[in-house]
Amino acid sequence: MANCGEKDTNSSQFFITLEETPWLDDFHVVFGAVIKGFKIIDRIAANYGKMDGTVTEKVEILSCGETKTLYARGQQKIEKNHEEYTTPLHFFTSHFIPEAQSAWIALNLRKKEVMNIVVYVDGYKMMDEDRKEGEDNIDYQLDELLDGIVPSLKHGAQIRKGATDCIEYIDKELGPDAYFFPKDELGIQKTNICFSFLNEQLKYHFYSMLLYQDPMAQEKIKLMFLEDIKYINKLYVEPYMCGDEMTICDIIMAPWFERMAVLEHYRDFKVPVD
Repeated sequence: MANCGEKDTNSSQFFITLEETPWLDDFHVVFGAVIKGFKIIDRIAANYGKMDGTVTEKVEILSCGETKTLYARGQQKIEKNHEEYTTPLHFFTSHFIPEAQSAWIALNLRKKEVMNIVVYVDGYKMMDEDRKEGEDNIDYQLDELLDGIVPSLKHGAQIRKGATDCIEYIDKELGPDAYFFPKDELGIQKTNICFSFLNEQLKYHFYSMLLYQDPMAQEKIKLMFLEDIKYINKLYVEPYMCGDEMTICDIIMAPWFERMAVLEHYRDFKVPVD
């Protein structure tokens, strides 16, 4: 809340800060937090904001609701958000698998909602060694997490295993607005298609191309994999698969696109520019 830098001069003007603002410390009063709709604020800042504080187009607040009816619910949300923000989130991953990378991408997109993220690369091995040595340094439900190399997270009492469950928790529980999972019917259909296609075809053709040593078999798989890429390309509505905003479809596909360099290096496979 803005003031004149002196006692008892608070005004009705307030700032919503998007980055750290140390120059405001000890001069202005922090009296609240955004509990919903921060995505809209980010969009306003990115598309209409200027460093001098002015905007490139007129921005109006409409239908904002009544403070009296929203206060109690808002207060509960603030307390819940504060608890989630200050509770350390422990993320266990085997760094070389695409599923873990997908969950890590989602976590980085939400990292401003969690104060302390602890990452364990090859954390399963570390935790297993601690258990064998009788150490009790980490108060985790080890049997819940030590079931392979799939990414897992623990946030307070919450435990999630697998990339999809991790991303869903990161999306719906950590942020004020869930936006990784599409809400429109077309977006939901694309998400289902993307998951099914990735699990049933893309993975199989990708690893088969690396595993098969016979040149003729490799060429055959290259053609099938190329058809996979063409199919995925048809699903995209630029800049992202479901339109203007990143969704889980883009998050789970991104690690596979990055791994095209592996196929180029070992199998001389390149995705045509056109």
